[in-house]
Amino acid sequence: MLGYLALTILLSYIIPRSSALPSFLLWDKFLHFCQYLPAGLLFGLWLQADGRGHSLWRFAVIALMGVSAAGALDEMIQSRFPFRDASPWDLLADVIGGMTGAMVARLLGLVTCRKASRDVSIDH
Repeated sequence: MLGYLALTILLSYIIPRSSALPSFLLWDKFLHFCQYLPAGLLFGLWLQADGRGHSLWRFAVIALMGVSAAGALDEMIQSRFPFRDASPWDLLADVIGGMTGAMVARLLGLVTCRKASRDVSIDH
């Protein structure tokens, strides 16, 4: 997840903002959401792979802390670049995208666990 975030953040800083992008109000927020959705998915899969069997609330809190920290770091770094700006709305879009990805990972994990337990019970 960290590698993915580092790569996308680096690319977003290298490529200057273009006037060719659509200028409607929510386009930028949609891009932030899309950047953090796969990051949240990877983070959620990583959380499930640790084998601790987190409850839904614990999983959500850990995922929220992780994606919020990554988004806040991204926004702080953005504030240092002259052609970028930091915004709490961007952070909100980052967090929503990351949490969406993490919850999709959680659902995938639940479906996989149920299928695996059903397959084991069929074998016996």
